[in-house]
Amino acid sequence: MYQSESSFCPRDPQVLTNLRCGRCNSLICPSCLVQSPVGSRCPSCASIGMSPMQRTSGREILLAAVAGIVTAVVSGVALVGLLLMVDRIAYGSLIGQIVGFVAIGYVVGEVVRRIVGYKLDKRIQYGAGLCVFVSYVAATLMLWILPQLNPAAFANIIALAGLGVGIWVAMGRVRP
Repeated sequence: MYQSESSFCPRDPQVLTNLRCGRCNSLICPSCLVQSPVGSRCPSCASIGMSPMQRTSGREILLAAVAGIVTAVVSGVALVGLLLMVDRIAYGSLIGQIVGFVAIGYVVGEVVRRIVGYKLDKRIQYGAGLCVFVSYVAATLMLWILPQLNPAAFANIIALAGLGVGIWVAMGRVRP
């Protein structure tokens, strides 16, 4: 008659288990268990590598960073030009700030996503969000250069909320 011996998982010493790896017969708990096509494996026997969709080379990251920064700077300057046009409309500047940064987030996210070939990598996701912040910095610098605009035009809660949503949109476009 078979007796079930329960013991503690070597990776999670507080978890009592009687599950065993199908290859090396070591104890594994449900949180350590890796289900493979040939049965349950411990993490070391499963030796799962990164998916090709998550492997991004240094060259691809560099290209995505350059493309994202260029897109962000051009978009930030274009946003200032747009705000110059809609400044005559009541609340046009505030609405333009929100819509502008959300649009910048979408465009930057899409450009970065296409440059890396739709790969899913956390570094790319954070880089896209950082690029949207670069557009905010570029737009703010343009406000300091142009004398007809208020240099503190983007120093309000509406602009910062738009920036936050824009970063969220960019990161969402390339999320893993």
